[in-house]
Amino acid sequence: TVTEICEDAFADCSELRVVIIPPSVTKLHPYAFGTDHHVQIITTVTGSAAFQFAKRNGILCYTEQEANRLRGCNPSFFIEYGVMKKYTQEYNVRDIMVPEGVIRIGKHAFEQNKQLMSVVIPEGVVEIDDYAFNGCRSLQRIYFPSTLRRIGRFAFRDCPIIDVVLPQGMQTIDKNAFQGCTSLRRFYMPDTVETMENEALRDCMSLPELQFSAKLSAIPEEKQKADFEL
Repeated sequence: TVTEICEDAFADCSELRVVIIPPSVTKLHPYAFGTDHHVQIITTVTGSAAFQFAKRNGILCYTEQEANRLRGCNPSFFIEYGVMKKYTQEYNVRDIMVPEGVIRIGKHAFEQNKQLMSVVIPEGVVEIDDYAFNGCRSLQRIYFPSTLRRIGRFAFRDCPIIDVVLPQGMQTIDKNAFQGCTSLRRFYMPDTVETMENEALRDCMSLPELQFSAKLSAIPEEKQKADFEL
């Protein structure tokens, strides 16, 4: 049983965003995640050392209260520790809203769903993980929350999305995130985006309107041409 997390225990985990810390941890060093961490969510219990750490450092804290509330939501959504893990298609439902309280859309959560046409992602969601909507071949509209920070690999591959407007505060778009979105007509990227990996918009051949983040000016010219050749 873990009871203490020492200084710099996770200092080199630069990609760490979500951490689950058990209530058995009674000591959490102020620099357990180093001095320049990117942790955005801590899942723990109310009043624990991790709960206090999150509050002191302005980190979103997901507790058992949120977990209990989400267990009573629509059974079509399988949610665990704030992560939307799987959606079971409801009969004749083509437009959905992910329940409030979800903090991450998990890997493969909606993958290969052939019926959904629009999805509203609620405030509080910070990540859409790898392959989350991969192969959703009817998905035309996706509404992103202002809290979103990362879109994972192949998250929307082969989706017929028409319009993508990413929110201010968005930071990372992983490789092949929107590959094969051949119906995409507009892609807006705020200046808060710092990382856009290879081929994020591969095969988006109909894209006439594209706005880059100013912070992406260091991307090699040949990479831009490879990703956005129209």
